[in-house]
Amino acid sequence: MSRKNDQGGAAASPINFVSPVAGHALPQLDEASIDREAAAWAAFKTVVVEYEPQRRIKLRIEGVRRTALPMPRGEPLPGARLSQVSQAGKTWTLRSYIAELHASAAAAGLQPNPLRVIYVGLKRRISVKMLYQRILKELGDPHSHDANVNVEVLAQRGQELIVEKGVELLIVDEVQHLANKTTDNKSVTDELKSFVDDGLVPVIWAGNEDSREFFEENQQLAARLGTAIELDPVNPKRSREIRLFRKFLADLDAGILATGLVDRPAGLDREVIVRGLGKAAGGHVGRVCRIVEEAIRFKARRGGTFIEPYDLSWAVRHYAMPAKWLVANPFPEPEDW
Repeated sequence: MSRKNDQGGAAASPINFVSPVAGHALPQLDEASIDREAAAWAAFKTVVVEYEPQRRIKLRIEGVRRTALPMPRGEPLPGARLSQVSQAGKTWTLRSYIAELHASAAAAGLQPNPLRVIYVGLKRRISVKMLYQRILKELGDPHSHDANVNVEVLAQRGQELIVEKGVELLIVDEVQHLANKTTDNKSVTDELKSFVDDGLVPVIWAGNEDSREFFEENQQLAARLGTAIELDPVNPKRSREIRLFRKFLADLDAGILATGLVDRPAGLDREVIVRGLGKAAGGHVGRVCRIVEEAIRFKARRGGTFIEPYDLSWAVRHYAMPAKWLVANPFPEPEDW
C-alpha cells in the first residue's frame, strides 16, 4: 500500500487502534460528555456525501417520474422496485432524491411543488384504510385520521388529492411488511397495484432484503416493474468500485471536518481503514455511515478531538458486531473492552 493511504497525510493520526491519542479511553459520565455527544450527533446528521452508485439509483427513479409525466391519467403507468439489505442506505437515498428534486426546481427559478413526490413508509400492521390515512397525511389533509370516516371515503379523497395536488410519483418504503399473507396485506398490495394499472400515479416499491419474498410471491407485479434497482455492496475485486468507495470515505471525512467538531481528519481513506470498514459494513456505504456515526458519538463521550482508529474499532465491536454484520473485528482492539 502507498505511504499516503497508510498514513493519510501529515494531518491524520498514526494507525493505532488499541489506545487513543486524545481524550480518555472510556466515556466520561458527566454533563459535558452528554452535551458533546448531542452536538456531535446533530452535526453528523448534516453531513451529505454523494456516492455514485446511489446517484445511479436516483437517476433510475427520476426516469420513472419523467416517463410518466406526459402519459395521460387513466392509462397504465410505469413503476420500479428496489430491495436492499437493512442499513445499506436505501431510505436515505430515497429521501435524498426527493430533496434534490425540490432543490433543482428552486435553482432553476421554478416554484417547487412540495407534493410532486410523496414518501410513505409502511408499518408491520397495515390496512387499506391505514394506507390512505398515511397518504392523506402526506398530502396535508387535516381530516386524514378522523375516526368516523370509512375506507371508501378515504380512498376517494386520497385519489382526488393525488391528482389535485399534482403528485407525480409515490414512493412506498418497507414493502417487506406486505410479504405476510394476510387479508389486509393482500388488499394493500392490490390497492397499490391499482394506482399504476389505473393510471393514477407511478409507484416505486422499496424494501429491505425481506421484500424479495414479497416480489417472488407477486411475480406478475415484479415483471410489470421491470429490472430491479439495486444498490449492490462494494466488490473488493473490482478496482473501480474500490476507488469509488475510497472517494466516498475521503468525502465523508472532509464533510465531518467541515462541521468543526473535529480538529483534524480521521484518515478514513487510508488503506487499512478502507479494508476494515468495507468488511465491517459488508461493502454497504449506509452501514459505513452508521459505524462512523457511532465512532463520532463515542469520540465525543470520551472527550476525543477527532475520530481515531480506536473509535472505529470500538464502533465495530460494540455496534456492527451485535448487529450481526460480521463475526470478527477486522481492526485490532484493546483487551479490556
